[in-house]
Amino acid sequence: MAYLWEPEVRNNSYCGCGIKLDCCPFWRRIVADQEWVDFEKDRSPDARQFWRFFGDLICRRDSAKDLPYRRFLNRIESIYRAISNQTHGSVIIDSSKRPMFGLAAARLPDVNVTLIHLVRDSRGCAFSWTQRKARLELGEKSFMSQVPACPTALQWTARNLQADILRTQKSRHIFLRYEDLVARPAFEVNKILRQVSLPSISTDQDGIFHAPVSHGIWGNPDRWSSMRAIKVNKDERWVTGLSTRDFAVTTLLSAPLLKWYGYKLSRPRPS
Repeated sequence: MAYLWEPEVRNNSYCGCGIKLDCCPFWRRIVADQEWVDFEKDRSPDARQFWRFFGDLICRRDSAKDLPYRRFLNRIESIYRAISNQTHGSVIIDSSKRPMFGLAAARLPDVNVTLIHLVRDSRGCAFSWTQRKARLELGEKSFMSQVPACPTALQWTARNLQADILRTQKSRHIFLRYEDLVARPAFEVNKILRQVSLPSISTDQDGIFHAPVSHGIWGNPDRWSSMRAIKVNKDERWVTGLSTRDFAVTTLLSAPLLKWYGYKLSRPRPS
């Protein structure tokens, strides 16, 4: 939901149900309930604001006195409430990946938050961001930004460190490595579902999950290739595809957290 504040997403993206976001009946009703929200003015915190709020987290100062931040929290809570009222569901799965948004949600007094920290080997992330990938929902000539290994490694380190520090909040925290997820997807997913009191799911005989309709508003474009039939496969292209230079840079910048999460610093052999 963090991307609901982005004009490009609100005006051009497609909902997970396959309908253009501004035409999706679900989101049209949600946004209609938020007529008082000025999405252009009241954006989610930018980088400068983020560090101020992150300082509040570390120093445990009270951010409730920060009126723009309090206004932002009120907007999140109002939208969550509108989603809950429309779906009549007790659990909202919000795939926002920004730690700042997780911190904001954790500070909502009437929301019981479970933070899921999914981490992947930083070298795999670096390789992925160097690849050209189409964003067909934004047009035939639209592509995801390609990011060099160095800034990817810095962002990987910063965001995972922030996510780790979020464990200091009172919210429930679930940690999961990408490699463990792809090795046993049904087991790991159902372990999470049990912790949030949702029914378990299973794959068919071909290992494919048949997921219900989702109203996610932003995400990896791969979701459009599978829609609601999802097969989890391990992606190890980076093991041989990541250049020696990018491997060394990424490993150097992210080494402490790689070790903390149980990854080896040497290049693994292809399985």
